[in-house]
Amino acid sequence: MSKKRITAPFYTKTKVGLKALFHNTRLPNGYLYSKGEYKTKITAEDLPEHYIYGWIFKALGYISVLGVKDILYKPNYHINHLHRDDFLYISYDKPIVETKDKHGYDIREGYDALLYGHMIIDFIRAVRKYQSYDIEPIAVEVKKKEAFYREKYPEECSRPGIDWLE
Repeated sequence: MSKKRITAPFYTKTKVGLKALFHNTRLPNGYLYSKGEYKTKITAEDLPEHYIYGWIFKALGYISVLGVKDILYKPNYHINHLHRDDFLYISYDKPIVETKDKHGYDIREGYDALLYGHMIIDFIRAVRKYQSYDIEPIAVEVKKKEAFYREKYPEECSRPGIDWLE
């Protein structure tokens, strides 16, 4: 049997996009979608250990912590959930560019994957483990958000299940 080529930055169990939200797009035999779009004959067992499991865009899948070129973290300070509405934009080949549209809304271009919620913490921890990118400036921003959350919502911090970035 030939060795499978694992080249995509992430693989998902379902397609990424609106179709997957309303239709079952799972592939047979546990096969995954490359970049959330292209059918493969790759399964989770074929992936190296530097692929971590979690939510990528709005699909469950596996994302590589190696080969990262740029990361942009956008915290949400306007809601009483720790990281649920924070976003981590990841690029594997070029810098992420932030601009504004004609109405003043932020536009981000050049990213390959979008993580949110607890997956941000998991990704930072995995990048630290593999030392594949200087993640500490992002980690500092995440810790600032956590400090803000502790101060603003102390009653929420006493709930079990909160996992802080250390």
